[in-house]
Amino acid sequence: MPIGVLCAMTGEIALLREDMEVTGRETVGGREFLTGRLYGREAVLALSGIGKVAAACAATILLDHFGAETLIFSGTAGGVDPTLRTGDLVVSDRSVQHDVDAIGEALFQVPGYDQPWFDGDQRLTALAAEAAARFFERDMAGEVPTEHLAPFGITRPRVAVGTIASGDQFISEREKNRWLSEHIGNLRCVEMEGAAAAQVCVEFGVPHVILRVISDGANEESAVDFEAFIDQAARYFTRGAVRELIKSL
Repeated sequence: MPIGVLCAMTGEIALLREDMEVTGRETVGGREFLTGRLYGREAVLALSGIGKVAAACAATILLDHFGAETLIFSGTAGGVDPTLRTGDLVVSDRSVQHDVDAIGEALFQVPGYDQPWFDGDQRLTALAAEAAARFFERDMAGEVPTEHLAPFGITRPRVAVGTIASGDQFISEREKNRWLSEHIGNLRCVEMEGAAAAQVCVEFGVPHVILRVISDGANEESAVDFEAFIDQAARYFTRGAVRELIKSL
């Protein structure tokens, strides 16, 4: 059974597409899914698109139509944890849909579930954290030109494990960050897809992990050129972390 890999944006998935040994292409639900081998393993790779519905749709197709045995969702995110810096990488051990507030349920709890968060697979989380750290320590210097990283102040990225919050909102307010941190335990970063894909994986009984490279602080002071960051840094970090994780599975 193949490993499923999703990214939300073209820049995030670009190097993974280059590295994949493509044996087939199939369009399902308006998305192109590439099948073949990625870093020595049978895999299915696709661009989900931005937002929770897009992520859930793509994840469902990967699991139901292509029979993926594991799902890796990788890309960028805004940092909420004040200790994180641009270029650091977050590995999920659980995820939350921060825009869910249903009457009669706990805050963030999707109706029909008994808790507000979606737990990740402990083994997969540990392997992913080790894989990302291995890339940073062993391979980053040889794969990412120093002049690419210097504009973003990236020197020694670190890996953090914790909660990733997803919602159909672009978070850019310090007060919103503070509120989310007060209500979500061990919150590391915010993005717009991961927890929706996680919900699908939980319902299918398939292990998943979310990998997110921190692009900014998700607040009013964020001044990173996002497109440049993806092109010069994040896509390399995504490829490196995903590559090392797949090799360890």
